[in-house]
Amino acid sequence: MFPSVFLVEHMISLFSKLRPLGFKQWFFSFIFHFFSYASRSRSIFCQLRLNVYVASGVDKNMGNGVKVLFFGNERFPLFVSDLLFVDKPDVKMLGKEWIWHVGRNKTVKESDSDMVLVSCDCFYNRFLHKADLFVFPHMVDMILDIRKPFEEFFKNLSNSTKADIRKVKQHDYSFEVTSDIDQLRMFYNDMYLLFIKNRFGDKPLFIPPFVFFRVLHEIGYKLLLTKKDDAYISGTIFHCDNKEMYTRYFGILNGDFDLIKKGASAALYYFSIVWAKENKLSTINFGACRPFINDGVFQYKKKWGAKIRKSKENNITDVFGLKIIHDSEPMKQFLIKNPFVGLNKDNSYVEFVFNGEDDLNNKKESNKKNDMMQ
Repeated sequence: MFPSVFLVEHMISLFSKLRPLGFKQWFFSFIFHFFSYASRSRSIFCQLRLNVYVASGVDKNMGNGVKVLFFGNERFPLFVSDLLFVDKPDVKMLGKEWIWHVGRNKTVKESDSDMVLVSCDCFYNRFLHKADLFVFPHMVDMILDIRKPFEEFFKNLSNSTKADIRKVKQHDYSFEVTSDIDQLRMFYNDMYLLFIKNRFGDKPLFIPPFVFFRVLHEIGYKLLLTKKDDAYISGTIFHCDNKEMYTRYFGILNGDFDLIKKGASAALYYFSIVWAKENKLSTINFGACRPFINDGVFQYKKKWGAKIRKSKENNITDVFGLKIIHDSEPMKQFLIKNPFVGLNKDNSYVEFVFNGEDDLNNKKESNKKNDMMQ
């Protein structure tokens, strides 16, 4: 553990003694948001000039070699790589480029790439649209409306979701909501970290340290734990604001995916709904997921009835810009198999789908968008 982490732990312990409780929560919330805004401001400034990379690999759908020209101050994004390439691509840095030039300069023409991909803060959206790129967020929030009575709400769920709920009841799971710091530490070490490790392996990911969870705890976040008898099996951190429940970090005991098959994740969704209904809330924000509509997490949240909606709590402000350079079969298959939620010039969400018959850069909106978006 680095000395800076010890220092932060000490400062949190010192200021956690502040009273009254409302002032303490306001203080930690102010610190949290101050550093969030400061971090974003620094990121926006650093993105005035973006690194330029070329990523080369074997296409996942056709088995052909493809090249992507990537503009961004991180390495090639992991989940786009998983969708596009069979294995980890070979990534080489070419130089730097001003943000207002990305996607429409001679670097693109000379790279002989199949696709241009840009990653930057949404502050620079106008430059992406000006270069005629598809723009889509790194993550979207999924919101569930729970204002209907219990019986009517559950009656309208899909058969698959009803089967998940039956599984929760068959295993006789229960839940508790706690603010105990030791329970939070258990969740972080035994559920969250191990779940992330088992899901993503050694892939480079940002994993918040425990001090971050301690700050959330001081702000007023709570922990919902599901259990079998007296043994905890899964958990999620959440807080409530303006009749909405915001669930954020998710974990399974020991990262055990067999527990998911036995309904551990379904129990979190079900009991979140039960607790929110009991506390007379109107909506549940089930947190962020990738904007690709066929993504497993996206589909799982959707089957519970959640829909896409912009959220003030979504702190992920980064977006992608995408443009197809070579109208090739691998690029067609990539877009056909991976419809995604995009951003229009007015910053509203829209679903983009492709059937392979049109120009790959023709921005046609799906007529299903109203069924998926709030």
